[in-house]
Amino acid sequence: MIDMGVHPYSELIASGVQVSDAQIEVIDVADGDQLPFTIEAHGIIGSGSAYAAFDTMPWIQEVKDFYRAAQVRGIPELHICWSHQAKVLAAGGQVERGPRGRRFGIEQVHLTPAGRRDALFAGMPNSFELFTTHTDVATVLPFENPPIELAYSDTYAYEALAYGATARTVQTHPEMSAQFIIALANMRRQQLVNEGIIGPSDEEYEEFISYLKKMEKKVRENGLQLMENWLFYFVGAYFLNEPAAICDQP
Repeated sequence: MIDMGVHPYSELIASGVQVSDAQIEVIDVADGDQLPFTIEAHGIIGSGSAYAAFDTMPWIQEVKDFYRAAQVRGIPELHICWSHQAKVLAAGGQVERGPRGRRFGIEQVHLTPAGRRDALFAGMPNSFELFTTHTDVATVLPFENPPIELAYSDTYAYEALAYGATARTVQTHPEMSAQFIIALANMRRQQLVNEGIIGPSDEEYEEFISYLKKMEKKVRENGLQLMENWLFYFVGAYFLNEPAAICDQP
């Protein structure tokens, strides 16, 4: 990530939840790091990945088992993008390549009635923008103890899900900045052109980049609000041995 001109991922997460980088233990399972046998953390954040959540590598199965164990323990969870999809699969749902294609850049999401009552979105409007980059999507929710849909977009359903009182998942990337999305765009420009996400000309590309920069402050604030809500209402409640809060919003 430093080679891309952006900060390490742990720093993105730390800035998102407003804690010290030293308070976050990063476990890179895809690169061979071992998941802990016991879960001592006050909260778990699952990240994105270049792999598909439905791939069959052993470490992906281990991650899903870990998520199931965290759910049983009632430890606060926030799952982002790939991890959002892995959580769906771990609970018995389905994930596949998005039939409407890749989403990249900025996504406007809309809260469901349940989402408007959920503490994850406390103080946020009914519709708002977040940064996004993904090709796979959750298509079928688990049948047994299904999660509750909290948000959707104009392209795909299940942009945010609630599993009981303690686990929340989002398809978008609340931790990301315009700088990160621009770095990805620079790496994947031809692929984005081939998929019709941006036009082929330099002018069209610069317009896309300018839009990301113009929206940076607003979108970044939305992501920070979401992550701060998770830290305060979910991790804070767990730390104090209290139930996670549910908010009523009009």
